[in-house]
Amino acid sequence: YDTWRDSGILRYIARKRTAKYSPSGKYIILTHVDSSAMVLESATGKVHQVLGNHSQLVTSAEFSKDEKYMLTSSADRKINIYEVASGKLVRTLKGHREVIFDARFSTDGKYVLSVSWDGTLAIWDWQGDDYRFIDFGGTSPYEIQMSKNDLYLAVGNLGNSLSAYEFDSGEKAKSFIGQTDIVGSIVFDNENNLISGSWDGTVKVWDFNSATLIAKLGGFRGGVFAVAANNSGLIAAAGADKKIRLWDYKTNKVIHELEGHNSAVTGLSFDNVNGRLLSCTEDGVIKIWDVKTGKEIYTRLQISTSEWLATNASGYFDGSSDALKNVNYVSGNEVLPINSFFKKYYSPGLIDRINKGEAFDETGSLFQGKMKNVPDVSFELANKRGGELINEEDTISNWGEGSIELALNINSKGID
Repeated sequence: YDTWRDSGILRYIARKRTAKYSPSGKYIILTHVDSSAMVLESATGKVHQVLGNHSQLVTSAEFSKDEKYMLTSSADRKINIYEVASGKLVRTLKGHREVIFDARFSTDGKYVLSVSWDGTLAIWDWQGDDYRFIDFGGTSPYEIQMSKNDLYLAVGNLGNSLSAYEFDSGEKAKSFIGQTDIVGSIVFDNENNLISGSWDGTVKVWDFNSATLIAKLGGFRGGVFAVAANNSGLIAAAGADKKIRLWDYKTNKVIHELEGHNSAVTGLSFDNVNGRLLSCTEDGVIKIWDVKTGKEIYTRLQISTSEWLATNASGYFDGSSDALKNVNYVSGNEVLPINSFFKKYYSPGLIDRINKGEAFDETGSLFQGKMKNVPDVSFELANKRGGELINEEDTISNWGEGSIELALNINSKGID
């Protein structure tokens, strides 16, 4: 980032970090993984593809509606299009002069739409050679969506406005009045209503045909950075206050408030097949939620293209070998080393096992109780070599089960 000419762009890019389900729910695509995007198998959490053809940060990603293709946009000013099955790069689109904030497929998959810091919106016939630009003059378009019938483009820009443009002519057709800050996220529901989330802390539902407001949700402490709508008309919204609201706008009731993230939520995506919601934060943490119950199913963090961690609410965990070395359990102000809990809670294939229905302690009370019972213990190792102590770590854990467990590591090797 320190090489970019305008550091003011960084806050706009940070709030674009996201993850999305494919239409079938089979895959999840992640942005902001170094200069790559990653595609995961949602059933197992395993990496399906690493899309590493960009030279700078990946800012957006999406699947086509038929799930045959996926695209990524980047700060390197390019859009790449890949085959989902093979991960093969099939097309690169060039023409923007600055960072691309957002890119989407049209509903029919024939076009790619993109918006950039350079103040333009581009429409690409990605399987042909035609493309055209719409110039926004003194402001930059930030978020784009296409209406369900592919007749209009809905655009939120950094000038605090939300508008619709006629696809064929590129002329402005509608303005959605009442924005007091940046509209950072927009989506169409199944009824072709337009839902917008604004940095002014509101979510609005618009009748797209008349451009009139039909519902509004406030109460957010800070900006709304992400909105999503499922096939049943339920709206998910979240942002700076780290809390996700599931809102039925027709009854104006918040069905669930989902809490657990420790930083701003910047991405939301529904899996309509399996009844799940994915949330993503600006620090890269992903949580999967059960829409019906509002319960967290698991958490996953992609640290780099090769390092990752997964946990559930009870403290069971899985991850890459190097990532596991950096895991600690936190209880209040205390940090406890992973080797205190490794044998009890390390669960290889955790995501796969959860998705196959394996039962875990969902309350987390057992795990938290065990953490509270870890006493402060110190001792000196009698066995010395060459007059100096061997490198050691010691932990004694009282598991509340009538016994004391001793875990001893010497030169990074565990001894029972």
